[in-house]
Order: sequence, then structure tokens, then C-alpha cells
Amino acid sequence: SMHEDFDINNMSGDLSQMTNFDDISLIYLDEPIDPEERHYAYVVTSEEDEQLEEGMDVYILGYGMRVPEEENPWQPDPENSYKRYGGDSFINELGEAEMQIGEDETTVRKCHGDSGGPTYAEIETDLSVATRVIGVTSRAYSAAEDCYLGGVDVRVSYHLDWIEEHMIEACDE
Repeated sequence: SMHEDFDINNMSGDLSQMTNFDDISLIYLDEPIDPEERHYAYVVTSEEDEQLEEGMDVYILGYGMRVPEEENPWQPDPENSYKRYGGDSFINELGEAEMQIGEDETTVRKCHGDSGGPTYAEIETDLSVATRVIGVTSRAYSAAEDCYLGGVDVRVSYHLDWIEEHMIEACDE
């Protein structure tokens, strides 16, 4: 289910403003994930989210381009697209509802095709698993600079009430 307040037409102009476009959705699986085949990804809690800060190390995953193509940035490169890539990056800018991951072409960052992909952080906890999903890729930081200034993630913590409401509703159905 897509967030009811999301409107792609609102995502224009100066994208570098850390705002809230409600660019988040949930996917419901018909079958549970087998924990023997794939590890679960735990979502950050509100309390854990307080540990996030600019400069914090994160790990990103995506299936997108690694460098924007000059001719047509929307046409996937068959050699480098549809493959899962991951890398160590950092939180460059932290807003209430969004955050910039990576900074410039010298850092690991997000690009076309990475939208919806996770950003993970290690948090301090007494629990056995410390890795949390803290963000979901939304868009480029700058339309003019394309992928060269990193990507903007939706902060998962900002939408925890919405996630809980829709997960309970889906499970009840």
C-alpha cells in the first residue's frame, strides 16, 4: 500500500530541501520469508532513531545505476543494471522526515533505480541484532546534479505510526 498523501507531482523544484513527500509504501507477501534463506530486516524504533546523526556510517543496497548515464539517465545499462549493489556510506544531512545519504561523486551514494531500497545502520542495543532499516531511498538530492550529490531517503521512524496502522490492517484482512 502506497502512502495516501504521496503525490509524485509534488516532487519538483529544489529537491535538496529536507521535507516530507510521504514517499513510502508497504509490500505484503503471500508467503513468509524463510529465515534460513534470508535474514529479516528489523525496522528502527523511535527510541533507536534518536541515535542517528550526521556523519553516522550506514550501509546501502540498491539495484540501480552506479553512475548516471549522460545520454539517457532513465535507460538502464544492461551491464550494470538489475544487479544488487551495496556499499558503506554515511548520513550527510539529517532532516525530520528525510536524510541525504552520501555527499558527492567521491562517496558511495544512490542513483537511478535504487528507489525503494534500504539504508541500514548499526544501533546500540541490548538485543542480539543491532542492524536496523533506517531509511528507504526516495530520490536524488539535486535534480541539476543528478546522482552526483547522493540520494535522499525517507526516514522510517517518521512513518512508524503509518506503518503500524497499515500492517495491522493488512494482517486483519
